[in-house]
Amino acid sequence: MKRFTTLEEPLEEHLPRGIFGAIQGALKKEQELAHPAPYNPEDGSVWLLQSSDTDETLTETFGVPFTQLGFEQVLHYRDQELFVGYRVINNSRCDTLVIPDASWLTDEWREWLLAHLSPHQKQHRSKALSTEESTND
Repeated sequence: MKRFTTLEEPLEEHLPRGIFGAIQGALKKEQELAHPAPYNPEDGSVWLLQSSDTDETLTETFGVPFTQLGFEQVLHYRDQELFVGYRVINNSRCDTLVIPDASWLTDEWREWLLAHLSPHQKQHRSKALSTEESTND
């Protein structure tokens, strides 16, 4: 898992455009929330889940395995092939996890993320799936 705390750090990585944009956007949001004080990564960080991550590495970082992270909100950006999860702790810290919707993402984790999409996205996804089914008939 890779932690990003400055706008410069994603520039140093070779990230796909969608992931780069999600990380940059989350970091900018953290800075806006902190304003006028400077952004303090201890009040919330941006994390990129990587293929080497497991429940063990997540527990080492966050104290719980993936399906117990307790996201406040989960968004799925199908066109960018990624999920973004927001984890709020004690109303004072928000960690943002950028999760590539890649082949290495386990079925268990992908299904869990899809089951925990924000209500608006669940409704939109349901309509999209029923449209796909009717065109395949």
